[in-house]
Amino acid sequence: MRPAEPDMIQMPIRTLPLMPAALLVAVVGVLAGLGGCLPARIGGDRSLEESANELRRSNLELRRDNERLSTENQDLVEAIRELEARLADPPALPEVEPQRLPRLTRLGIGRYSGAIDTTRDGRDDTLRLYLETRDQDGRFLVVAAVARISAVMVPMAADEDEPSPIALGSRSFSAEEFARAYRSGLTGTHYTLEMPIDHERIKHIPAEHRPELITLQVELTEAATGQRLTRQMPVRVRWSARSSGESGEP
Repeated sequence: MRPAEPDMIQMPIRTLPLMPAALLVAVVGVLAGLGGCLPARIGGDRSLEESANELRRSNLELRRDNERLSTENQDLVEAIRELEARLADPPALPEVEPQRLPRLTRLGIGRYSGAIDTTRDGRDDTLRLYLETRDQDGRFLVVAAVARISAVMVPMAADEDEPSPIALGSRSFSAEEFARAYRSGLTGTHYTLEMPIDHERIKHIPAEHRPELITLQVELTEAATGQRLTRQMPVRVRWSARSSGESGEP
């Protein structure tokens, strides 16, 4: 005999009120519009994306500059501490006047400084500076310092336009790097400082508007006194590489 089945519970069924046709059409239209606009709004605004990328690049450059300056400052602090330790107990020399003690007063530039072609293709790619640190009597003086060299080119004017200077690159030297740059030999006694020429920065300038001379500048900050000295010099540069089979300069 089958067991008796329990009575089925009867639940009242309620029907939802129908949405008016006009309202339904309006809602569907709004959703469809939003679906088409959102992707275009988020991914299609190129100017906003480019601005964000530019801010990221600027932030990265500022961070690198800050790290470089922090390193240079630390090098100067350590050099100053070392010099102060040496001068903490100076010998008593009353017969020597303080103003006669050697001190850095000016920067000189060696005669062999200039642009060079390290790849032997006829185009100069490196700037080499023979820096001479001299005292009040014109003698070479070994110093503890940081340095920075940079180069600028001013294109020749086209018609009535006033050309703007173009930076060709720069390089900074920490106190340790500057000390290692000391040389003494057949070319004299000096600090040899080098930097590459960034040809990518002038590739948009026609060859006929590139001047033969650029300006090379060196900035030096001495650790002992904190004084900053600068010096500039014109440098002749060959811009174009020789074509295949060509033996002379362009």
